[in-house]
Amino acid sequence: MAPSGEPTTVLDRCLATPPPGLVSRMSLRLSFFDILWLHAPPVQRLVFYEIPEITKTNFIEEIIPKLRDSLNLTLKYYIPLAGNLIIPPNSGPDSPEILYKRGNSVPLIVAESNAMDFEWLVANHARDSSDFHCLVPKLVQSTDDSGSILSSVLALQVTLFPNMGFSIGITSHQAAGDACTIFRFSRIWAFHAKAGEAEAEEKVNAPCGGPLGSPCCYRTIIKDPKGLSSIFWNQWNNISKLDRGSGISSNSYKVRQTFLISPEQVENIRKLVPTMLRGQAYMKSFKVVCAYVWICLVKSRGEEAVDEEEVENFVCFGNCRRRLDHLVAENYFGNCITLCIAKMKNGELVGGGGIPRAVGLIGAAMNEKLQSQEALSNGAENWLVDLQNLNLDRTFMVAGSPKFTFYQLDFGWGRPRRFEFVSIDETGAVSLCGGRDRNSDIEVGLSLPKARMDAFAAIFNQGLKDL
Repeated sequence: MAPSGEPTTVLDRCLATPPPGLVSRMSLRLSFFDILWLHAPPVQRLVFYEIPEITKTNFIEEIIPKLRDSLNLTLKYYIPLAGNLIIPPNSGPDSPEILYKRGNSVPLIVAESNAMDFEWLVANHARDSSDFHCLVPKLVQSTDDSGSILSSVLALQVTLFPNMGFSIGITSHQAAGDACTIFRFSRIWAFHAKAGEAEAEEKVNAPCGGPLGSPCCYRTIIKDPKGLSSIFWNQWNNISKLDRGSGISSNSYKVRQTFLISPEQVENIRKLVPTMLRGQAYMKSFKVVCAYVWICLVKSRGEEAVDEEEVENFVCFGNCRRRLDHLVAENYFGNCITLCIAKMKNGELVGGGGIPRAVGLIGAAMNEKLQSQEALSNGAENWLVDLQNLNLDRTFMVAGSPKFTFYQLDFGWGRPRRFEFVSIDETGAVSLCGGRDRNSDIEVGLSLPKARMDAFAAIFNQGLKDL
């Protein structure tokens, strides 16, 4: 039984392992793209599935075995996810790596909700952010005799809501792989569960597997002529443990809320930009939505005394796959993203003409970084320092992308009812995801103090009405 007042009860702790007989050991050295995220907070994603007729017996005897068995089969292609991230002592000669040894596994927690309101959790209105924390697992971390830190790179939790459905919590270490990597893993896992082993294996092993193709784990694809791996590694060693992975405190009371922007509303925002600029590449929906949300977020601070000259920061990450001179396939396993930062004075952002200026600034920052391989890593030696030095109270950071539509994850029980990016509670980022009912819709997720969320919602909704 769970202690009194606990929101969930753990029913079982399983270990998912790759099929036997594959490899006894696999080591992946981290690229500079990976080391940048060495001490970043874990990424926590959560998907809810609605099955009104679900019972505990059905959950234990049918759903969990199906999810566990299909996970084992998926790990055949994602062996490193069953391993550990090894971070050696600062003084040692070794560099970080992901190491899989026979017997390593992915922890899978099976839990049951204790009277948590499923319908409340999957709604769009403001909900207590802390209510979601018990539905996503923590990464397992330890220290070996040499002083090296060992961390699991993936942890999973499936939680039953009796007579309502279940949720799947996915926690991953950012140094192991970016959103593209984790999304592809999740899609292949879902396809194994829904289609069965034979059909899934045929699809994953096809010469042109597309989004369901097996991953490429060859880290030698990523070239490092500037020695950025050593630079980032040394920089992390010089950053105090108190400053590592620092973000907005997760201890303060927050609520989370989801806002939907339709293609029609995006087009209305786009009309605020001068006609001669609307055909530019930076007018894509992503930039337009980001500009609008950025302005609403800054305005939601209220009447606090702010110098109009104070700098507001915008941060997002661009996928480098297929943009490097040596092409990196979309199925590359690991991180392959570049840092894009745009800065604007507060008065210019929230004053008249803020939207076209913000769209242009965001677009220019992204286009500059994504135009060539040389541009991708321009100033990269300062990425970690730049991120550490950002004033988080004045920073709008994007998590996720509308391209990664977690509503596509059908394990055999239909599309998810709700997707949540739980880790934005700690990082303070704003999440973006493709919509559930229409892929062209964009869901915007925030986690803010209640008064700030109320102010944001009023500004956001009224702004769309006034377009």
